[in-house]
Amino acid sequence: MADPILGFDPAVFRTNIHFAMQLGLPQKTEDRPTFYFREVRTFPVGTVLDSEGSPLDPRIAPVVEAPTPVQVPCAVEFAADRTDNETIVGTFRDTKVTLTLLDVDFAKVKDAIEVAIGQVRYNIGFLAPPIGLGQATVYQLHCFPKGEDRP
Repeated sequence: MADPILGFDPAVFRTNIHFAMQLGLPQKTEDRPTFYFREVRTFPVGTVLDSEGSPLDPRIAPVVEAPTPVQVPCAVEFAADRTDNETIVGTFRDTKVTLTLLDVDFAKVKDAIEVAIGQVRYNIGFLAPPIGLGQATVYQLHCFPKGEDRP
């Protein structure tokens, strides 16, 4: 289907943006943003579960599987602001990372709960409203270092 914006080809746009995102990512694969997902608990077939999803028989242990972490092209914007002004509750250090992803990549990580960038793990705090660009959509995830969670 042709894009309603004359002269805008979403496939070419995605290819070019992916190229720019790849340029901005570190050379070492382990330093690139890696998305992690919630563990999945399963029980043997036929296990009777209570209303909270736990087995009625406490001897039945769940099989816990961690989904494979995923890396996708994205733009990383790091911000570390600090306020040295003492307040009633102390001083504040506001550290965050904003990840910008294209729709095709966001679909692969939309259920992620954490992202590691280098040696630092971040909780995914919230998803900003999507930005439309013709038939392409851009998403931004705002992430905060573990231990500095936001309400």
